[in-house]
Amino acid sequence: MKKLKFLVVAIVIGAIASCSPDKIIESATDCLFESALVFIDHTKATEDPKKVTFEITYDGEKNLDENIKWDFGDGTPVQTLTGTTATHTYTTTGSYTAKAVVSLNRGKCSYDKHNTVHID
Repeated sequence: MKKLKFLVVAIVIGAIASCSPDKIIESATDCLFESALVFIDHTKATEDPKKVTFEITYDGEKNLDENIKWDFGDGTPVQTLTGTTATHTYTTTGSYTAKAVVSLNRGKCSYDKHNTVHID
């Protein structure tokens, strides 16, 4: 049965990845033999390009925990925030790798998702 679930997950991931390989392949994950797609994306504020909003997108069968740990990659302390979005203002130009630790099913499974942002 486990092999069948793995095969189904692999087929679904392959089918989805053919449509959008850059995000899906990195984001497709199998946790406790349940398929899940978790990824992180960002947008910059038009009025202040150093102000960035990160968003977690999740599609799966388990419950996404409401608290997410965010490390914005610029040396500021790690923050635990409620919800799937976080806004951070960078103080200097450069490239930063933001990291979100996303948990499912009350912490029984977690993912470290990364997103690189370039601040001009």
